[in-house]
Amino acid sequence: MKTYFRRFNQLFYMLKYTLLSLFFFPLALAAQFSPFCSGATNGFVVDFELYQNQIHATGFFSTICGKNTGYIAQWTGSQWAPAAMGGIDEGHALAVIDDALFIATYEFGADSNYVLRWNGANLTAIGTVYRTNPNPNLSQTPSIYDIVEFQGAVVVCGEFNWVAGRTVSGIARWNGVAWDSLGGGLSGSLNSNFPVIYPHQMTVFEGNLIVCGNFLKAGGQTVNGIARWNGQNWQALGEGFNDVVYGVGVFNGTLYAGGAFTASGNTDLGLIARWNGTSWENPGVEFEYSTTGATPFVHTLKQVGDSLFIAGGFNQVKLPATAPASGVVVLNSSGQINTLGGGVPNRQIEAIIPYNGGVLVGGGGPTNSGYLGFWNPGTTSVETLFDPQQNWTVYPNPVRDFLILERLENFDYTMLSLRDTNGKRCLQMQITGGTEKIRLPDLPNGVYYIQLFGSPNHSPSQKKIVVLGD
Repeated sequence: MKTYFRRFNQLFYMLKYTLLSLFFFPLALAAQFSPFCSGATNGFVVDFELYQNQIHATGFFSTICGKNTGYIAQWTGSQWAPAAMGGIDEGHALAVIDDALFIATYEFGADSNYVLRWNGANLTAIGTVYRTNPNPNLSQTPSIYDIVEFQGAVVVCGEFNWVAGRTVSGIARWNGVAWDSLGGGLSGSLNSNFPVIYPHQMTVFEGNLIVCGNFLKAGGQTVNGIARWNGQNWQALGEGFNDVVYGVGVFNGTLYAGGAFTASGNTDLGLIARWNGTSWENPGVEFEYSTTGATPFVHTLKQVGDSLFIAGGFNQVKLPATAPASGVVVLNSSGQINTLGGGVPNRQIEAIIPYNGGVLVGGGGPTNSGYLGFWNPGTTSVETLFDPQQNWTVYPNPVRDFLILERLENFDYTMLSLRDTNGKRCLQMQITGGTEKIRLPDLPNGVYYIQLFGSPNHSPSQKKIVVLGD
């Protein structure tokens, strides 16, 4: 069963992570992420949003870091506290529109669900969406997955097909007075064996509303999991994808998409794609699991500062050489990938938000437990950068005894040098073709630089590593 069909209700969520925990491998790396707070979190953390200068969180938890909060919690600066109380179900997304916090929630057992609005004091429902003939066994219940503002209206997407007494399929807008459809809405599914529309996430790009998910058509035309609405009509974005699209995000003015797909038309992809204005292209990075049997996916694409955080369910990054990267990596403006010391082992990451000079991430792991971690670049010396423009990589990083040098295409360096931060040479050796295992000399803890020389076609090339000495 594909990952996205296991994501529709809590039972499937628990099953997925019981299974996926079998496929993650332990990483003997220094932690890039520190626990954000103490105490247990009893369910997945799915989304963060900053509202009234406080971080709000939602997901499948009712206790977060040992505090009983229900499904919406706010960070006071020292602990988590309840927010937006009033019978809210498990949450999937948060959005701030017109100084109010809108909440997209799951619905597992009834035929109706509500668009919820929290103004910091009162919780109200601004509309009701329905699923005719709901069937929880087939994940056909009226869950709402995302809420955004577009052209002055609140737009919601989810597993509904009826709003305010009229057929509205998968996506609807509220203009402050009444509900309306967006053209013919969304229909069909990429996988015909599962009759679910499943629009999952939206964003605004170049004045258009972008929506992605498992749907086959928008406004009656085939779009294959991703489409744009210009305010009047639906349009396809290239050939779309061959499998579900979980996330869309804009990074430095460019649209990215992530999911469980492996191709757009004849273009091979590895769970992530970049829009070039006419078609989807491979951005030079792919994601996967290290073993067969589990379904990897990219879930979240979010720009923080000058970097794009890419999060989901994966434990390797491929450039095309592979390296450990569990749950989250960073793409910088130069096209380099930072694996953040291997990421967060045994975790899926979905929620990302800047906080206190760093980044707070949320997700979950085996046994349906939740996870919150903090990455502080100001106090982190580990840097594992992979550059698609370079043709080699080294790992693990940090390293103790042995370093793996892996070549990509057109590698023609002949000499390797290892130096400390003062420029002192600690190792020098000739290198040949293929993957090479290098034994390091006894070195004290610290930052070092691997330098390659000798190529007539490339300037000397350098990467930073951290050595964990005795």
